Amino acid sequence: MMKGEIVNLLNEATFYIDLGMNMDIQAFLKGADHIDQYTVKAEGTAYMINIKLKEFSKKMAKDSFDAFMKFIRHEYWNLYLMHEDLNCYSVKYFTLNEGLSGACFEITYC
Repeated sequence: MMKGEIVNLLNEATFYIDLGMNMDIQAFLKGADHIDQYTVKAEGTAYMINIKLKEFSKKMAKDSFDAFMKFIRHEYWNLYLMHEDLNCYSVKYFTLNEGLSGACFEITYC
């Protein structure tokens, strides 16, 4: 998929905040023993998630995101952009169903 196609896909998508999904996110994060603290809030149509790992490492952050993605994802489209620096790992994640309806997440691991 080319950059222009991705932009078009995201422009056509409908993102939403869902109470049930919010509860699932909270349950998932609460049950993760490698997470020290977290916050989840909705801003517009995106979930903003900040996670403080008990012991930060890029591998732990990536593994945590992979587990989250497998837990919360829709089956049709899953796109993410990640940024790494020395002390944090940030991800912008989009998950959509076939009708281009889904959720947007901005997740920071430190």
